[in-house]
Amino acid sequence: MQTNNDEQSSIIEYSEDISNAEAPLPLPVRTYPAVIRKVEALTSQKGSRYAAVSLYISVDDYPADYPTENAPDGTTLVFRRIALDDTAAGRYRMRKFCETIGAPATKRVDLNDWLNLSCQVAVKHEEFEGEKRAVAEKVLVA
Repeated sequence: MQTNNDEQSSIIEYSEDISNAEAPLPLPVRTYPAVIRKVEALTSQKGSRYAAVSLYISVDDYPADYPTENAPDGTTLVFRRIALDDTAAGRYRMRKFCETIGAPATKRVDLNDWLNLSCQVAVKHEEFEGEKRAVAEKVLVA
C-alpha cells in the first residue's frame, strides 16, 4: 500500500509521557491588555446571531509569577457576548462595544474593522468538564 507524503501520520509523538499530564494553571483572574485577532459572525443553537471576538493576550502581559510554559505564545480568549440583533437593545449594545474598542459605530458595522484594535479584557475562571479555565468576562477600554 502506498502512502501519500501529503497525508499526516496517524502517530502523534509528545515530548513527555502523557499518562501523567496535568491541567495547566489557568491565566490568573485580573484585567489584561489585549488585541483583537479574529472576529466571526456566528449563530447560536437557539438561532441568535452573535460576534465571537478572539482576544490575544501577550506572554509579556502575564503576571510575573505565572509559568509562561503554560502558554508560551500568549493566550487567546474568545468573547461571545456581542449580539448582532437589529433591535433597540442590540443596536445599543453594539454601539457601546464599538465605543469600547474604538471602532466606527454607524448604520453599517464591518466586523473586519475590529481586527488589531486594542482593548482590556477582564478574565475570570469558570469550570468546564471539571477543570478551571480562564474566560473573557468583559471587554474594557484600552
